[in-house]
Amino acid sequence: MKIFLAAAVLVLIAGSATGQPVDPVKPDDPQSAIQLRNMMLGRWFGDSPTKDGGRRMHIVERRPDGTMKVTFRLIDGKGNVNEQSEIALWGVSGPVYFSITRGWLDGPDFHPADPTQSIYYDAYEILELTDRTFRYRHFTTGSEYRIDRVAPDFEFPE
Repeated sequence: MKIFLAAAVLVLIAGSATGQPVDPVKPDDPQSAIQLRNMMLGRWFGDSPTKDGGRRMHIVERRPDGTMKVTFRLIDGKGNVNEQSEIALWGVSGPVYFSITRGWLDGPDFHPADPTQSIYYDAYEILELTDRTFRYRHFTTGSEYRIDRVAPDFEFPE
């Protein structure tokens, strides 16, 4: 019985190997990955129609330290306006852009998000990224977004 158990463990261990050698430590990012990330820094603006006939505008400010602030202006189909600012972490890995919402701002007050809730973690496929335009698609919802680079002092249009 002990021999059978030992053989079964060896089979499980051997079967879990991928057969491909791996790097002992994660290698440095290639220059292209560093350039991709740097292209995303700064202030960006997006304006999309919503399914209720309204608009969803947002200003994204991505910083080199991996933090960002996103301010949303939602205008519903009846013209009611609501604004909200979120604080998040962001990053890029290969063709994936991701964000982790840390919480919301209410004036100067910060209200933390519950990190156990999956709704605060988002991953997007990068569809296009240039010096002026960024298009991306949410992996879960399939929603596509386009944002354009704007001046550092840009505010929502009236």
